[in-house]
Amino acid sequence: MVVEGCIKVLILVVPLTVLKVVSYDLTCPENLHRTYRIRSFCNATLLTAYSCLLDKHTDTFKESCEDEINFVRPGQRYVINGFRTNTDCSESCYQPFKFWSQKYSKCVFFKSLCNGIGQLLYECTSTTQDNKCGCDHSNGYAFLVKPKNTCYCVPTEQDCTCFKKKCPPYTSLIPGLFFNI
Repeated sequence: MVVEGCIKVLILVVPLTVLKVVSYDLTCPENLHRTYRIRSFCNATLLTAYSCLLDKHTDTFKESCEDEINFVRPGQRYVINGFRTNTDCSESCYQPFKFWSQKYSKCVFFKSLCNGIGQLLYECTSTTQDNKCGCDHSNGYAFLVKPKNTCYCVPTEQDCTCFKKKCPPYTSLIPGLFFNI
């Protein structure tokens, strides 16, 4: 349509719809949800039929319906590494008890960091127990509560709080000795 030397253009506005596909990483169901997942994924009622394990090659969790289960030793977890196998917990975790292989692909507990005020790592322990923490005696820190062992304590078993101890002039703390406040 032309009106006095101008051209009117009819513009059709078509809304553009952007389709976004949202993906998520599969995580294994917690114990309370396992029964529902077994029914839906495996079409079964046996708790031993379902497993959800970490695939080390793809760094994703894989679900399967198999009846073969074993115990996993303390300090280890069960993963898929080409095939199902036990592997040690990472340095930041520990597993103090055995468990069924189809249940978990991760070790249950994180190790204590020993990074509280005046704390330091006394010993990085095995994959079956928590780290041992000490107080930084060289900077004047001592345990607030006397631990079982005078040099270190285990945070999951006892209070490992450290405090700044004031020493008389020209003296310093000696590791392993406990002073009353």
